[in-house]
Amino acid sequence: MSRWVSRSRSSGCILLAVAAVALAAPAAAFACDPGRPPHYQDQGLGRTRDSNNYWQYISSDITVRAPFVHNDNVASKYDNFSYAFDMLDTHDGTAWAQIGPSVENDGSRDNFAECRFSSGSTFDYVYSASALDSTPTYKVAYGSGGNKSWYINGTLKDSCTATFSPVNGQTSVETQDDDDQVPGHISGHEVFNNTTVQSSTGGVHDFYEAGALGFIGSPGGWFNNSVINNTRFDAWDGGCP
Repeated sequence: MSRWVSRSRSSGCILLAVAAVALAAPAAAFACDPGRPPHYQDQGLGRTRDSNNYWQYISSDITVRAPFVHNDNVASKYDNFSYAFDMLDTHDGTAWAQIGPSVENDGSRDNFAECRFSSGSTFDYVYSASALDSTPTYKVAYGSGGNKSWYINGTLKDSCTATFSPVNGQTSVETQDDDDQVPGHISGHEVFNNTTVQSSTGGVHDFYEAGALGFIGSPGGWFNNSVINNTRFDAWDGGCP
């Protein structure tokens, strides 16, 4: 599993939960078939930041987009998707907790969270979608006893008992098939805004501070991105106007 890949839905336990609260935002979004040939493999792009200790939380306002996803012949609608998310994980990417807005194989939208243990066990959680073009605040936190918890607009959604130390944080977009649209388009980016992390030593940091973050791939060449300032990162599909 590649570094930016973060969902193994077919092997996880899907749990349905309650609706998320949405906030209004002025941006407009639309779905666009980018016209690429299918190549069923995980592709992802994002920004990553390591800590000498561990991160207590990562938080972003993520714009809810509606990227185009082909209805592929898969066992579950969760096996193909387009997704934007905040995540805490390990250096080697073997364990993580994450949450963000997603579009599934059948075109349905939701908020999707996942917790993966170092043992390989994966648990997935599905919540009702936030309003299109809204900017909910998504947060993943490292809690008491090592539990990982995730929030939408300050409301605790769920927790898991994966006790890994989250030394890495990510804000990323991901697709499962090359022919699907990356969240965002040229005239309406996928935006991660007001992104901060808190260190285990207590300091709160702007996530995209110069010299403090790494970059996670652009494997197909159509994943476009820009760091706008210390707390904002944009991503978009270069095949969609």
